Amino acid sequence: MIKFNRADIIKYLILTGIFVLIFLLLFWPNYKTLTQISGSISSKMDNFKQLQTVSDPEKSLSDMKNLAGQLPTLDKIFLKEGDELTMVTDLEQIAAVHNVNQKISLAVDKLKIDEHLKSLPITLDVTGNYNDLILYLADIKNLNYKLIIQNITFIKTANNQIQANLIGTTYWYSP
Repeated sequence: MIKFNRADIIKYLILTGIFVLIFLLLFWPNYKTLTQISGSISSKMDNFKQLQTVSDPEKSLSDMKNLAGQLPTLDKIFLKEGDELTMVTDLEQIAAVHNVNQKISLAVDKLKIDEHLKSLPITLDVTGNYNDLILYLADIKNLNYKLIIQNITFIKTANNQIQANLIGTTYWYSP
């Protein structure tokens, strides 16, 4: 049985508290934003469906141009279907910059499909030192598309490295 002295227990409690705080600060706002965007997309799709049944062609054309102007916003937030390699490449570059080892697993068999929004579960297993790992997480937060982390686990390895397991979801837009 492993025995910890009081200093180690306090150190691990503080480290755990820091990781929980980082998780809340980095990933919780993304969840709220994604919920708002999802509601907005549903509303806009309802508007688009109504456009198809309107009898006034000029108003329909005007409304359709208005909706088309909002598509670049969706393109910036969500990955387009078929751009999976872009996300993987971005994650690999972030890992290389911060000198962390990373394994990416996409759960393609668990793809959830909505009419225009798809979610794909992702698992990232990352190992590195504390500073590099924190910088890695910060850069993931700053990606131009939505990657929501639902669970994050940290383990200190024998060689004073930290192993992190991040379980999340990526969101894809298919017009």
